[in-house]
Amino acid sequence: MTWSTTQQRLQSMEQVRQIDLAFIAFSVLRAGFVVLPVAAGIDKVFDWMVDWRQYLWSGIRDHLHVSTTTLMHAAGVFEIVAGLVVLTAPQLVAAWLRVIVIDVLLVGHDEHAYWDIALRDFGLMLAAVALVALATRYHPTVTPANGARVVAERPTL
Repeated sequence: MTWSTTQQRLQSMEQVRQIDLAFIAFSVLRAGFVVLPVAAGIDKVFDWMVDWRQYLWSGIRDHLHVSTTTLMHAAGVFEIVAGLVVLTAPQLVAAWLRVIVIDVLLVGHDEHAYWDIALRDFGLMLAAVALVALATRYHPTVTPANGARVVAERPTL
């Protein structure tokens, strides 16, 4: 191995170290939280993959006096809009997932089912919270919450 080859490898390793992995994580989470809610929202309107009505707590339907189908269509439209809003306000997806987790827990309590769905959605909510945390650094409209520590900017490629 020649000296120039060694230098090239060291420069290449330094470039890899300079890649901002947090930005990559932000980009992947952001893309996922745009595409997946839009896809799920479209499915809530058309019922191609699953009958979403089974996941709605009957207490909501009974309290609002609206059919489960109408509520799921409204939820689908909201999810499509929420997915698009993540582009400008990623905080919304974390709040929406909290509502979904609570609903699925209520269904699980009444019908002793869907605990696995509640656990999965709780994991998604944690990922959404991570997205919001990363957005405070990489998204111009998201600012740290009160009391959050702001870290000095690191140079990126």
